[in-house]
Amino acid sequence: MEWTSDHISIWFFARNQIPDNIKTEFLDPSVWGLPTARFTGGSGCNIDTYFMNNNLVFDTTFCGDWAGSAEIWSTNLECSALSSNCNDYVAANPATFTEAYWLINSIKIFDQSASSYNDK
Repeated sequence: MEWTSDHISIWFFARNQIPDNIKTEFLDPSVWGLPTARFTGGSGCNIDTYFMNNNLVFDTTFCGDWAGSAEIWSTNLECSALSSNCNDYVAANPATFTEAYWLINSIKIFDQSASSYNDK
């Protein structure tokens, strides 16, 4: 994520496609390609005013509003053959999800005004 007074840009990199300069203390987001999402400030959206004190949340939602909906579940032949809906399948098959977890090697916070980064 690049967060400035002008914009907030977010990238996703597959493990084998992480740009080399992310592994150093000298970042250059201009070589990372197009961000997955970019939110630009401006008239009516002052980033410095409205974006602060955020939390990073890692969440594993097995069904949720989208996948848990009957319309979506029933259109997938493989899933609908296992159970009539996502919630019932998850409740009846907890062993299926023993390997569903986040493995985070590090979270790095970079500051444009600093010469290096802090590992958190």
